[in-house]
Amino acid sequence: MPTAAQSNASPHTGLDEIPLADSALYYDIDTADKWQNPVIWVRYDRVSVTSKSTSRVVVTTEDLEAALRAIPLADWPYGRAAAYAEAGILSGADEPKVRERRVLVVETTRRLKVTLVVWPTS
Repeated sequence: MPTAAQSNASPHTGLDEIPLADSALYYDIDTADKWQNPVIWVRYDRVSVTSKSTSRVVVTTEDLEAALRAIPLADWPYGRAAAYAEAGILSGADEPKVRERRVLVVETTRRLKVTLVVWPTS
């Protein structure tokens, strides 16, 4: 059974129309409140995506592509760039789970040509 993200996004949506990331547009941004593009959050137990016009959506790594494609075009003013952040405090058992999710997020965003802008952990 498809998830909501899968059923609401076709394989080719607005993401394909968004230009590649332009780092000149976000290079000087130094606080999260100034960031205007989507954000991908990775924790040991989940991945979530948020943008300025959508609330945080928890997705599986398999549904990340559909979630990114569902974000409105207006929420990508810097081009195809998304901030990336991980949970800051992890137990030893959590690190392999975060690492696994990190690899899947990187693979997905590379395939979509979305540049990840890594934020420091909290």
